[in-house]
Amino acid sequence: MIPILQPSDVYKRQVNDNPYFIKTIQYETETPIQWHYVLLFNERTEKVCVVSYYQIGDGYNYLDTLLKSIRF
Repeated sequence: MIPILQPSDVYKRQVNDNPYFIKTIQYETETPIQWHYVLLFNERTEKVCVVSYYQIGDGYNYLDTLLKSIRF
C-alpha cells in the first residue's frame, strides 16, 4: 500500500522489472482523496506509460494491481 505523501515527495520504485516514479497528493475533504501520478518506464522499448489514479477514503488501493497488469 502506498503511504500518504507530502506533495513534494516523489518516489522511485520498480514493477515487472520496469522502473517507475510515483507522486501522491492527498486532498483534505470530508472524505480524503489521494491522487496518484505515475510514470512507468520500459528501458528496452524506450516507452513510458502515464497513469493518473485516485482513491477515495480508506478504500482498497488497486494501483499495484493496475501497474502489474501493464505490458510493453
